[in-house]
Amino acid sequence: MRAFLSHASADKQLVLAVHDALEPLTTWLDRAELELGDLFLEKIEDGIRNASDFVLFWSKASAASEFVRLEVHMAFIQSLESRAIRLRVIRLDDTPLPLRLKPFQYLSVVDSSDPVSEIVDALQTALAQPTRGVRHRFLDRNSELGRIEELINDAETRLVLLRGFQGIGKGSLAHEALRRFFDGASVVEVTAGPSVGPSELALQLHQAAHGTVLGEVSGVQALAAVESALTTIVARGQFIVLRNVHHWLDGEREVEEPLGTVIKQAALHSETRRQTIFLTSTRVPRVSPDASQYLSTVQVQGLPDDHMSSLVSMWFELTQGSSLPPEQGRSVASLLHGHPIAAKVASTLIAQFGAEHLEQYPRELVALQRDLAKTMIGDLQLSVAAQKLLEVLSLIAVPVPSRVLVDASGFDEETFQDAVAGATGAGLAEVTDTGHLAIHPLVADYFWRSHLDSEDYRERAGVAGQALEEHLATIPTSSATFVGLLPVAVRLFALSGDMARAYRIRGDLVGELSQAAITHYNRRQYALAEAFIEQILVAEPQSWRMRLYLARIRIRQRRWGDADSLIEALMAERPHDIGIQHVRGWRLLRGERFEEALQVFLTILIQREKHVASLRDAADCLYSLGRAPEALEFLDRAKRVESDNAFVLDLEARIYQELGDYERALTAANLAVIRSPASWALRHRRAQILSSSGRRQEALAEAQEAVNLDPEQFTARSTLVSLLLDTGARDEAREQLSALQDRAVNGREKQVVDHLAARGLYLAGDLDAALEMVEGQIRRRRNLAPSYGLLVQIRLEQYSRLADRSTASAALLLQQAKRGLADCEAQPDHDPGIVEQLRRRIANLEASK
Repeated sequence: MRAFLSHASADKQLVLAVHDALEPLTTWLDRAELELGDLFLEKIEDGIRNASDFVLFWSKASAASEFVRLEVHMAFIQSLESRAIRLRVIRLDDTPLPLRLKPFQYLSVVDSSDPVSEIVDALQTALAQPTRGVRHRFLDRNSELGRIEELINDAETRLVLLRGFQGIGKGSLAHEALRRFFDGASVVEVTAGPSVGPSELALQLHQAAHGTVLGEVSGVQALAAVESALTTIVARGQFIVLRNVHHWLDGEREVEEPLGTVIKQAALHSETRRQTIFLTSTRVPRVSPDASQYLSTVQVQGLPDDHMSSLVSMWFELTQGSSLPPEQGRSVASLLHGHPIAAKVASTLIAQFGAEHLEQYPRELVALQRDLAKTMIGDLQLSVAAQKLLEVLSLIAVPVPSRVLVDASGFDEETFQDAVAGATGAGLAEVTDTGHLAIHPLVADYFWRSHLDSEDYRERAGVAGQALEEHLATIPTSSATFVGLLPVAVRLFALSGDMARAYRIRGDLVGELSQAAITHYNRRQYALAEAFIEQILVAEPQSWRMRLYLARIRIRQRRWGDADSLIEALMAERPHDIGIQHVRGWRLLRGERFEEALQVFLTILIQREKHVASLRDAADCLYSLGRAPEALEFLDRAKRVESDNAFVLDLEARIYQELGDYERALTAANLAVIRSPASWALRHRRAQILSSSGRRQEALAEAQEAVNLDPEQFTARSTLVSLLLDTGARDEAREQLSALQDRAVNGREKQVVDHLAARGLYLAGDLDAALEMVEGQIRRRRNLAPSYGLLVQIRLEQYSRLADRSTASAALLLQQAKRGLADCEAQPDHDPGIVEQLRRRIANLEASK
């Protein structure tokens, strides 16, 4: 593996030190040795072309360097055209990273005391990795590439079919898989089309196999030539990529020639176990059961918005020669629905009209979306039933059971099944894991417009609304499904022209929706509560109670600007209302503005001295300000008003727990649980206290009860996994970790999952795998205190294994453990108890040497 080190002159000494430590792994271009002349660009170009990795040292100086900008452009072009280079960005200082480079951030040494060593350690591991199995970013296709790797390692798989919409990136994905998983792969590629049949395929494959022009052939001779050429190509170790093979399927997706011969030959030849044949298609072929065991399908999805934003910004800079503000790339990317081709076109539209104009007057983007939809649909021949089903799906626009689709379409069961087969076989719809039909947003827009073009569009919308209203009658009004479908039914009746029915549906349910919103809020299901509140506010925009709850949700979401605007409006309406005054104080408390919050709560208590919520929150402020005795006094005042208030008792339990007084903490937690036995949060608090006091089995039972009370809560389940690992129940921990991973919805929660997975590997004795995960988190500057702590444990275990065999290696591991402990202790959120345990363990090992 060879690396091109791109840097600014100001950073030269650091990069020289890295280069010297990495030799002979790296290539090197020292600009001081280059003469400005005709060969300047050629030398840079050759260096990048021959590199496996482009390593950019990002700093204030490199951000301003025209040389660095030139090299980054060349690396991007190399990556886009041949996928033959991995991009890695190493941050040397706090200079903001442009959006286009964020997907490639590899390491930050901003706060490192020894940046050279840290960079060298990381790059030595990365550059030593062979192409096979490397997991660098490729248009965020790592999930598809992982699936492809599984298939090519399966002895049964001879052909991999990449299925997806036209232009979604199937062909590029095939080439990336070959480049990544087969070192130096040689590829023969043929693109199918309406005019490419057996004879044309035979001519192209024969030329690739023998280097000669095949004479005129047709029919059986052509298929025999395909068989012979395919055999020769595969036997000598080359790979075959056949693109757009949907042209070799009939209207019912039955396989036609020459695809049938290709599949048959792939199944016959043992070489295709190693030389997998790749096919790309917008449709899934119907093949015989015998052939299906050799043909595996991978669905190629659209790209997520954050990566689309990077692509838009990158294309803008490549085509316009200037940077695009990140917020402009993000605002437009969300309208492109993950289609890679759209990124390049959108960058041109931004240059022409500006991102703000496209958002306010999106005519050009709408035209782009229509063009993309036409490209994706292509020359497909859809049945009338399939087209009508796709129109109904676009009309309803949310997942619904098949029964609703049948009623909304007016089909009988047989016609409905034929329509589903036609829509899914054409690649325009798919059955999700939940069993619902789903289509790409661009296709949904296309068929929504075709629905509106029909003369009976209002009548059909009314039929769909009736089917959905009947379905709503079978769903609990407090469920997430109900609140998701309610506005759809309202919209359908409005589209049909029956506004009275639309208003009646929503108006009749306001009371039930309000109660459901409060219930979900109290259960800490804030997103669901917000969804209900939004529906209520459409019907009753001035609802004081719902706006107050919405302000609380905005505070919990840390959307401070939205929360402040809402609080300001409510304060203007009722400046003396205790409820809104308390919400204002609570917003300051959650924003860690403790002194200001305390003054608000004290002002409320002057007006109403027995206001329990303000007593509790004033206590919270006092404790956060380091005034624990006063905080406990305020809690005593609150308990004299409501002795069994669970929230007051929970705060008391937390304070005593953090002060290390576990007996009093447990007493308060027990009382809280008695007051509110169905609260998962209170059970979780009790589990934490029991664990801190060394009563692990009791803690485990309490954590399990917290999960049972609310299986969707991430925090309770993560504590359960941790306790299962601590008590040696590794099989059960693995099962719970899988469930936890499904519930991780943000970066912080995913970091927790990764850390627990690393702990599981460490406890199972797989130190190498655990170390790889932990070092990955540290490189990304995530979850640092726990990660450094686990790193120390891994190094100490490695030391124990090596101490009797290699004194030098063991001594190095012990030094690494000591450095890791220092790094752990330097983190503001480290656990002093864990640090002290690790320090004693190191001291004992040193004493025993």
